Amino acid sequence: MNYLFVYDDAMSILEVSGDTIRTFLGNWYIRKFMIPKISEIKSFLRAISDFFTFLQKEGFIFKKQLNEIKEVCKDIAWFEMRLQTYFDAQDDEFYKWIQEYNYDL
Repeated sequence: MNYLFVYDDAMSILEVSGDTIRTFLGNWYIRKFMIPKISEIKSFLRAISDFFTFLQKEGFIFKKQLNEIKEVCKDIAWFEMRLQTYFDAQDDEFYKWIQEYNYDL
């Protein structure tokens, strides 16, 4: 929630999209946590998927939004790649890494 309302400037949890999740777990989480772990990312992704499934069942979001969120939450390989490349990137590669899904923009 802190990420969403402080860094994403969201007015509601209902504004979450696939890009929001990629920015949160594929950039913000990796940069802000001392020892980011893929197991924690996977746990977040499961929780996000479950929560938005609940919201869709209760009629708070449309099926299209849920489908987008679920697709991102299933893309474990992308999040593994982001975590690994964060530690491997140097110089210009690191700058490019930060710019992709940068929460500071």
